[in-house]
Amino acid sequence: MTLSIGDALKLSPLAHGQLIAGAEGIARNLCDVHVRNQLAQNHLINYGELVVLPSTSIQDPIELASCVQVLDEQHAAALVIADKGIPRQLIEQCDALQLPLIQISDEAPLHDLEQQLLHTIHSHKEKSALIDKQRQLMRFALQDEQPAALFDNIAYILNYPIAIISCSKQLLFNNSGLKPQKLLEHVPDKAAADMYIKTENSICCLSIMSHHECIGYLLIVLKREYCYAQEELLFIQAAEVLAAHLGRFMNAELSPDSYRWSLALQLYLQHKISDEAFVQAAAAYWGKHRAAQSYTCLIASVKPRDNQQQLQRLGQQLNLLGSTYGFACFNLIDEQQLITIMLQQDEHANPQAVEAELEKLLAGDSHPRLQIAISKPKTQLQQLLAAYEECLHALEMCEQLKITKQLIRFADLEFNYILQQIPPAIRAQFSSSLLRPLLEKDEQYKAEILKTLDAYLEHEASVSETAKALFVHRNTVLYRIDKVSELLGLDFKKMSHLMQLKLALVFYKLAASP
Repeated sequence: MTLSIGDALKLSPLAHGQLIAGAEGIARNLCDVHVRNQLAQNHLINYGELVVLPSTSIQDPIELASCVQVLDEQHAAALVIADKGIPRQLIEQCDALQLPLIQISDEAPLHDLEQQLLHTIHSHKEKSALIDKQRQLMRFALQDEQPAALFDNIAYILNYPIAIISCSKQLLFNNSGLKPQKLLEHVPDKAAADMYIKTENSICCLSIMSHHECIGYLLIVLKREYCYAQEELLFIQAAEVLAAHLGRFMNAELSPDSYRWSLALQLYLQHKISDEAFVQAAAAYWGKHRAAQSYTCLIASVKPRDNQQQLQRLGQQLNLLGSTYGFACFNLIDEQQLITIMLQQDEHANPQAVEAELEKLLAGDSHPRLQIAISKPKTQLQQLLAAYEECLHALEMCEQLKITKQLIRFADLEFNYILQQIPPAIRAQFSSSLLRPLLEKDEQYKAEILKTLDAYLEHEASVSETAKALFVHRNTVLYRIDKVSELLGLDFKKMSHLMQLKLALVFYKLAASP
């Protein structure tokens, strides 16, 4: 964004001048200023130059008009003359060429005017560069996907060397050339409780805050001892972009190795890197850690989907649960879902205890409207993608089958998932044929019986457990089961008939889902 003559006329010192010709050319760019004693046709004029002539330079009007033609051909910005009596031929020539002609007082100190205008141009260039950086940062932040070279991109946009340090004083990135110990001198001893920004010895240090919690620091190595106020706003914006990115990786300990591992995991789950590339990236991390005995994926989905604070809190609770029962947890937030990979590192690890604690956690008031899907354990690292997709399928089936349980195991729904692969026409024909006598009943009766059958199958055909789940007497359940078995022509004491009922109900729900 370049300063125009029109902009300059609103600013001191040209605001005291008068535009007397070439008004249609005020959009010309102003890039430079020179005071010249006189004009000559062989003078070289810079692009966007504002030519300032003192009153004593007024020469032959015809010759001056010819020189103005040269100014226009060399794309000068405007002509400023410190004189009260400007020749009519010059005014007409400037109007014809649409070259702004500005008249100022012949008493104006031209050297001061030149310096003020040069300062104005320089300030405008700096402001324009700052706005351009802000735009780049905004475009960068609004990208659907952050590139792997996130830190390099931030440094490139800011046009300063940077370093990024975690709260535990781990160096995540550094292209400043300064030694880590030198950089750490600028990081507070205690994690910042609020936004922290301090410039000292040409280094600006800002806290990276995610949901009111400090997760690291951004250090910017300046070219001067101080930081402009407008630059501080840009640096804060850069810290916000980093917070949005790093806040997705909620590992118990954010270190360079764990960050690279989490980033590789994210790219792998998005099908951005191959199995081989992912295993190679993971091997670099596991070279310093004992390999896992099994891998389990969890996906937590919350409604409303913008409740990231709840997902952040759950991620911290999963870290604690995992460490308690022999698992290492790696968390990231992707598309408003918390994805957790639990790595079993201890042969005495207790996955059942983790699930039991999760059920207690979900039964409380701290995580309403939250569903967590759990994959089947995998023995190989490259099976993590399959585990991730199992969780996605489990959440999708819960929506299709209107399952409201908060903790969902893919193993419990795998049968339904397999049935889902049967062509829809065959599913619809089977369910309508078997359930037609029930579906032809009135809505209230139909809804009551379908609810009873769902509970009956969910509790492994136990009448007592079904009665508890429905808060009715067991005789009520027995009566309903007897009536519907007679209506459908099924004997629920036979496993094959129960299987037919299960298939018909699953197919019916799949057909009813959008």
